[in-house]
Amino acid sequence: MRLTSYICALSMGLGLLVALAAWGDEGPAVPFNGVVAIVNSDVVTSDELNTATTQAMAQAKAQGLNLPSTQIVERQVLQGLIMQKIALQLAALNNLKVSDAQVTAAIASIAAKNNLSVDQLYSKLASEGTDQATYQKTIRTQLIVQQLEQQAVASSIIITPSQIDNYLATQARLNNANTEYDVAHILLALPQNPTADDYVSLKAKAEVVMQKIKGGMDFGQAAMTYSNAGDALTGGDLGYKTLNELPTIFVQPVSTMQVGQVVGPIASDSGYNIIKLVAKKGGSNVDTAKHYVTQYHVEAILIKASPLMDNQAIQAEMQRLKSAIQNGVPFAKVAEANSQDYFTNKNGGDMGWINPAKLDPVLASHVVHSPLNTLGDPFQTASGWYLIEVLGERQVNDTEEYERQQAQQAIFMQKANEALLAWQAQIKGASYIDILDPTLDPQNDDDTSSP
Repeated sequence: MRLTSYICALSMGLGLLVALAAWGDEGPAVPFNGVVAIVNSDVVTSDELNTATTQAMAQAKAQGLNLPSTQIVERQVLQGLIMQKIALQLAALNNLKVSDAQVTAAIASIAAKNNLSVDQLYSKLASEGTDQATYQKTIRTQLIVQQLEQQAVASSIIITPSQIDNYLATQARLNNANTEYDVAHILLALPQNPTADDYVSLKAKAEVVMQKIKGGMDFGQAAMTYSNAGDALTGGDLGYKTLNELPTIFVQPVSTMQVGQVVGPIASDSGYNIIKLVAKKGGSNVDTAKHYVTQYHVEAILIKASPLMDNQAIQAEMQRLKSAIQNGVPFAKVAEANSQDYFTNKNGGDMGWINPAKLDPVLASHVVHSPLNTLGDPFQTASGWYLIEVLGERQVNDTEEYERQQAQQAIFMQKANEALLAWQAQIKGASYIDILDPTLDPQNDDDTSSP
């Protein structure tokens, strides 16, 4: 589930890290004193554009996509760089930062997804022309932008119980909910605060693009040429997804499409979409598997740090309480008198049957790994110091709750994608942008005016 087009390297592995490719017959953009665009108080340089363009072209070639002209790729890449500049400026204003540990963890995740060690990843990158420092800077930038987008978008999304009910009811009516579909898409995005004329002209443009595809234009090439989505330079391929993972407006047409079929334009809040069913796999009438979770019956004592009681004092107090329990004082009595977990201390520290996935990660780890009916040692979490005993373990069928959580996640991602596009249009519309090379301005050369 991604909220940003710039973090795609985390899910696409080494796709963006291909070595610099040959330019072919067409050369890079002609710079204007080394600057191709002004973005508020920053600039996009010709070196930045040329490097990003060669990487994008190499990635597309590695995926077997039919490339449009270098100039078209440059235009798409420049739009992405402009959005990145704006996002980084906003991140700086909001004092958003990413730690070295977060960068290290992200790189380790990328390496693992590619079945490589971190050292092997760096060696591969070096062989492809990317040094370690440059790669770390790229990942840091992606993480900062992702953090900004999440903060900007997530807080605006509201999901109601009735929306979850409707979503599940729709999924229940689909006979092929477990089939996976490889869908590619093209988004022709509306401007911020669109007028009636904007809708008319954009729909006409989408219909022209549709006719070009019907006339033989490769879909991936059309996506790279015309799409305003963040995945345009990868041919608009969404990868294999089940119906509940696809945008809502795609579900109905995709469920009835044949492999290779192209459908559109499809109207959405963001603009007009054209989709292609590239492939599909999996069964169509498989019952949803039951989902079980392990619950643990836990009793706990919590003491929080305060100006009057530092960690050293808390540890000493915890050891005193542990000794009292070991010497025969009932756990419940000690918890009632001492625990600062005000939700459970009246119950003698009994937390009931709990799913560790809903706990603080440190507390969850101790719950899962504690021997039954054994009083453990005190340990520290973000909430304070705990002393726990696990009284039981059981498997519980939580299929209904699990399905609702999955539905909520799917709805969130659908809304997040729409909200992200709207937010990007908003911040772009509020920014000063001057593309100095007219050949790189998509408004100056629109070949969708005729089929």
